[in-house]
Amino acid sequence: MSNECIHGFDEGLCAICYPKPEQEKPPAPRAASAQRRRAMPAQQRRTVPSTAIPSRRESAVAHPVDVKAHRIYHVTHVENLVGILADGAVRARAAVPMRADPHVDIASVADADARASTTVAGRPATAFVPFFLTPDARLWGDLRSGADEPRLLPRATRPVASEFVVLVASIGDALGSASADPSDLAVAVTDDDVAGQTSKVETGIDGVERMIRSLIADPEQNRLPTAELLLADALPFSAVSVVGVANVPMRERVKGLLAAAGHRTRVSAHSPWFEG
Repeated sequence: MSNECIHGFDEGLCAICYPKPEQEKPPAPRAASAQRRRAMPAQQRRTVPSTAIPSRRESAVAHPVDVKAHRIYHVTHVENLVGILADGAVRARAAVPMRADPHVDIASVADADARASTTVAGRPATAFVPFFLTPDARLWGDLRSGADEPRLLPRATRPVASEFVVLVASIGDALGSASADPSDLAVAVTDDDVAGQTSKVETGIDGVERMIRSLIADPEQNRLPTAELLLADALPFSAVSVVGVANVPMRERVKGLLAAAGHRTRVSAHSPWFEG
């Protein structure tokens, strides 16, 4: 097994512990003067046809998106991690017994009620575990920055971002834990808040892969930060590949919790995910 730095990265991969040496910039090529260019015959002037520069959409077609390798992110308070590890899974709000409700919740009452009354594939949205499709998700960014957001608790009552952990899995592992049957409705994806009236929702493994591929392949629309993947009931903790934390002290705390529960999941201190 390779050695890890204090931030949880393999040796040589951490930009803080192993900064890259500065490289001298090569001298900039001298541009031909405008007078020389104007003096050249038209047939000698080098031009680049527009077709030689592929658009973003053409590049996406040339390089198909590997949906199952795309990472998803579930953000939860570190106090909730104890119950998750004891249960062996990240469970949906509606699937958690009242006596074991999350110790720390950040959803506003209005948001909790809206999701409970929103139906996805015949089930309330609270029957699904929500995941962001990017660590730069807009809702997570609002919590980190302390912005006013009706889906979150008032700013004065919110925990600070450094008290949270980010559980990272792949879409392939999430879909595999739901069902191998493409017709199954145990997964869904939405391009915006699932309780919003204008959000688009796709259900079933085929529909989810199709929509996520569309979201990833069209960066100009910038819909990934508002999208979320919904997984019915639970995600086994064994499907979590990385636990992201804000700093080294939190990394040591989380590593202790994982060891006590018999897990060896990688824990990485990656501060950019937690900065406002």
